[in-house]
Amino acid sequence: MPSFVRAAGAIALDGDGRLLVVQRGRAPAAGSWSLPGGHVEDGETPEQAVVRETREETGLIVEVVRRVGTLRRPTADGREFLIVVFLVEVSGG
Repeated sequence: MPSFVRAAGAIALDGDGRLLVVQRGRAPAAGSWSLPGGHVEDGETPEQAVVRETREETGLIVEVVRRVGTLRRPTADGREFLIVVFLVEVSGG
């Protein structure tokens, strides 16, 4: 049975429908393009994590609009990322 790593990701679109992506600096998939996001810290909700991680990675302040879905991504070490994905709206930064 895999252990889960809780994470959150952000879908942010601008007025022209362009999707905000970041280039990953660390494993897994260092160098590839991804949605902003990351680990949910202890005592933090996925909503709080996606706001915090998006600001840390992009400098943008976002507000959660709604939950889009959840996906699972296996890792090489037998764990699995459980990623809650949210549609967010940029409100500053």
